[in-house]
Amino acid sequence: MDLYIDGLNEVSTDIRATVSTFVEKYFKGNIIIKTQPMKWKPPTAAKIIYTLLPLKQDKIENLILSQ
Repeated sequence: MDLYIDGLNEVSTDIRATVSTFVEKYFKGNIIIKTQPMKWKPPTAAKIIYTLLPLKQDKIENLILSQ
């Protein structure tokens, strides 16, 4: 089973703690948690953490023009 959670930064700290506990104790599949930058530690079970960096202005222009 795959689980996707988006907008973790939009919920209370209690909900974030509940998500972390669930992931660490009960979830046995693949999970992707997306959030904007904030003070939050990912679950200890997290194997890979990706950080998206902002595009530079010239890259933004090229991307928009290519669409």
